[in-house]
Amino acid sequence: MAGTDQTVADPRAQQAWSRADLKYFTATSVTGQPRLDEDRSNPYFVWASVPTNDGDYRVHLNRLEPGAPWLGDMIRPLQLKR
Repeated sequence: MAGTDQTVADPRAQQAWSRADLKYFTATSVTGQPRLDEDRSNPYFVWASVPTNDGDYRVHLNRLEPGAPWLGDMIRPLQLKR
């Protein structure tokens, strides 16, 4: 959430992303609404496809209980850049 102090990544993801090679994550803006791939039988995990100016990214979100805030724990471009 740009412009806020709200954490949007779980602690493991924060640690992993601090060492990420950012040349593979070249998107600078979101260009549309995310699309959720929901499994309604599991209220704790969801994948989102997020359209960006550099193609779609897949974001895995989790939460500790129904109604809790979603936290990202994995992000990857649909197509790796070489």
